[in-house]
Amino acid sequence: DRLRSRGLGDVYKRQVQITVKSSVGSYFDLYMKKKGKKFVRIRLAKNSLKKGKRVVKLAYSQKGYTLWFKVRTYDKINGKKKYRAYSGQKKIRL
Repeated sequence: DRLRSRGLGDVYKRQVQITVKSSVGSYFDLYMKKKGKKFVRIRLAKNSLKKGKRVVKLAYSQKGYTLWFKVRTYDKINGKKKYRAYSGQKKIRL
C-alpha cells in the first residue's frame, strides 16, 4: 500500500489531498492523528478503490500543526472483511 499527500493552498478553502494507491484490496480505511494523540479512523462517504486508486480531499480551518495519516486496505469476502497490513505513516504540516 502506498500513501501520498499534498497540501492544497487556497485562502478561502484549505484542503489536504490524499491519494491512496494499492495493488491489493478493494476498500480502504483512512486513519489520522495529531501530535500526542492516537490514530482515529476517518469516516468517508466512499471507501472503495477504483482501479486501485482513490483521491480524498479533507478540508481544514487552522494552520500551523502537523497531522499523520495511514491507510489499511481490505476485501469483503462472504460478508466478512479481510484486512491487509497498515501502510507507512505520512506526515503533513498544515
